[in-house]
Amino acid sequence: MMVVRIFASVALAASFLVLSACGGGSGDNSVPVFTPQPTAEPSPTPEPAATPAPTPTPEPTAEPTPEPTPEITVTSLSELADFPIGVAVAAGGAGNSIITSTGRQAIVSAHFDQVTAENIMKPAYMHPAESTYSYGQADELVNYAAANGLAVHGHTLVWHSQIASWMTNYSGTPAQWQTMMESHITNIVGHFADDDVVVSWDVVNEAISDSNGALRESVWYENLGEDYLAMAYTAARAADDDALLFYNDYNLSGNGTKLTGALAMVQNLLDDDVPIDGIGFQMHVSSGWPTNSDIRGAFQRVVDMGLRVKITELDVTVNDNENLTELTLEAEIAQAARYQQIVEAYRDVVPAHLRGGVSVWGITDGDSWLPNFKGRDEWGLLFNDNFSPKQALQGVADGLSSP
Repeated sequence: MMVVRIFASVALAASFLVLSACGGGSGDNSVPVFTPQPTAEPSPTPEPAATPAPTPTPEPTAEPTPEPTPEITVTSLSELADFPIGVAVAAGGAGNSIITSTGRQAIVSAHFDQVTAENIMKPAYMHPAESTYSYGQADELVNYAAANGLAVHGHTLVWHSQIASWMTNYSGTPAQWQTMMESHITNIVGHFADDDVVVSWDVVNEAISDSNGALRESVWYENLGEDYLAMAYTAARAADDDALLFYNDYNLSGNGTKLTGALAMVQNLLDDDVPIDGIGFQMHVSSGWPTNSDIRGAFQRVVDMGLRVKITELDVTVNDNENLTELTLEAEIAQAARYQQIVEAYRDVVPAHLRGGVSVWGITDGDSWLPNFKGRDEWGLLFNDNFSPKQALQGVADGLSSP
């Protein structure tokens, strides 16, 4: 404020002098007031702009390490087992016949010691007319087996399906039906009895109804009653003293009504001294059905009867939800685990002297009946179409070699 006062005094004096020297004026002797201008406040010094923090470099996200594909190390299934390891094979004029397919021959030679004819030993093939037996294709297979150190499981003698039309339409008295059936069995079993290659037979196939465990209404039951079972096994034993005689059926491993009916039927035969040696479990199963507990329980019920247990037609579906268009590694590994589980159950429950063997129903997925039967893509067997092994092969091997 001191500066302002001094400046104002000087300015007042200067104004007075100017007015006096000019001699002018209006006679107004007032002194103009000087109004000082406000001193501008200095602009503040701007703060320096903050340097933005550097954006941190993100840590690279590690890609998950893929699980390695389990190694397939098995070179021979049959060498791991002290019971028959079998496979169903096509023969005769089939395009995938074991007789002409070197790829299939190599697989069978490496891994199996028993074969089952997929079709050519069924009644319609070997007994096409009442007075005609056709053994050519079956003989070719049996001769091939003998030359390669393989046994043959005969499939099948008495069935409601794949029988010749003359059998379906046969007309006669019960005595004539009995003679016809016994002649059919005697001729076929007797034809192979002396070669020691056909070591066992599915004498009766699928005689039990799915719905209630009762006998199926087949042409045999309709014309001979339940006695046809005893007649069939008695005729088979008379034709071959050494062959093992099995009753064979599907959906027995679920350990439910059908198994109960089948075992009651077989027990009645045993009570009447009918010659029957064991039960064949077809075991067309899935990755989740039946439960492992049911499988073990079903095997145990047969063992408790003192009968052999034979897995005759094993395959494992993986596409039950129908969401696969190709076999994924995940599905393949799950299938392998299922095969291992089944074989382990067999070895755990069935004592050595009652093991009739384990057979898979086909060599490669291209041979399998499953896609046509299920109406979807399926890969139920141990080898791919190109003969390369699947994880399922190792699953069986692990089941055979586990402690």
